[in-house]
Amino acid sequence: MLLERYEYEIGNSYHQYDFYSDGPKGKIKKVVLYSWLGALGGFDYYNRGFGDHDEAAGRINDLSVTNNNDRDKILLL
Repeated sequence: MLLERYEYEIGNSYHQYDFYSDGPKGKIKKVVLYSWLGALGGFDYYNRGFGDHDEAAGRINDLSVTNNNDRDKILLL
């Protein structure tokens, strides 16, 4: 079974993924960002950040609650 998902763009470092959430609140740019935390016991550890792209501040706003009724579609990224 193929589930609907968003198209996304991959950043140059393969650590950033951008896409647009499209729902009743409009088209909102979202970002998933992986940041390397370090290595321990032969394993690399990363933090996964997620949120709305805040163009004015030039960063990810991970405190915003968009609720664009597309949670399941976003989780398939």
